[in-house]
Amino acid sequence: MFPGRHRLLPGARTSARPVLERGSRVIVVGVVLIGALAACSGTSRPDAGGARPSAGWESVPPERADVRFETAGAPEVIAARRRAGPDGVRFYEVSLANRTLDFGENKVIVAMRERADGQAAATESDLVAFDFTPALIDQNFELLLQGARRASAPVARRNRYGPYHFLAAEYPGSSRCVYAWQQVEGGFAATGRAGGAATLQFRFCDPEQTPAEMIEMFDRLVVDL
Repeated sequence: MFPGRHRLLPGARTSARPVLERGSRVIVVGVVLIGALAACSGTSRPDAGGARPSAGWESVPPERADVRFETAGAPEVIAARRRAGPDGVRFYEVSLANRTLDFGENKVIVAMRERADGQAAATESDLVAFDFTPALIDQNFELLLQGARRASAPVARRNRYGPYHFLAAEYPGSSRCVYAWQQVEGGFAATGRAGGAATLQFRFCDPEQTPAEMIEMFDRLVVDL
């Protein structure tokens, strides 16, 4: 039920402090900084979670975030940041308004690798840690949705960037959630090059919306990178 071998690029780490939205006011509890993943830190897997911040991140004004949703009622972007990693990998993270007290942040995690013509391609050994394997998906799920209960098997869907998969989850008595992952061959339209690739991850929880409603946001996601 999982996709075949995908080239997973590093995503982002999650903070254990939630972002709360009450009425029209957004309260950021703590600092919405997300630690770098294993491909950069060398201490854990290059995916979704953890609590240690990393250096090299540049803040981006929320109104200038290059990740958006073409759908009515999309959540407010409350923070964004980017950084350049080794081997031509770039990371971009957007934190979204969160109306829950549950663990973690609502976010979109983007990782991109670009390769210009004539540049050596990554070796097979470089790609092993970047596969969306069942074990890696399990780990990312736990890092981004610590304590949540899975409410579905992986479901396949498609958005403008191609096929992707997602899991539904819930914090019983509190909120429902989705976790989606996607590998984009060639990168995004604005930056895609021969040999390039990108990955997207999406974590979202809400006390009122259903997983079907939440995943529609990912269907309408636009990345202007």
